[in-house]
Amino acid sequence: MANEAKIKQLEKEIADKQNLIEKLKQVSSAVIKLEDYTNEEKIKFFDKLYSSAMAHLKEAEEKGYTDEDTPYYMYEEVFGILNLRSTRELWKYFNSLQ
Repeated sequence: MANEAKIKQLEKEIADKQNLIEKLKQVSSAVIKLEDYTNEEKIKFFDKLYSSAMAHLKEAEEKGYTDEDTPYYMYEEVFGILNLRSTRELWKYFNSLQ
């Protein structure tokens, strides 16, 4: 009897792993090469990032502190450079790696 329970548990784990494999096969890299961006896209990203960093600095200057979530949002913004056209697809790909 104990063997039957263990076999069922292992079969479920195998099925779960097979489902995960199929999901991973459906996700392709969402990274866009730097040279594939237009100059306009690069400038727009730089301007947005610069404005964000400046706002963060001004907040620190004026209040003496910053929102504790700001570094997280800035990380997301910077990481987004790997796919400016669809950060949703980038995060989907990134999350599939973990």
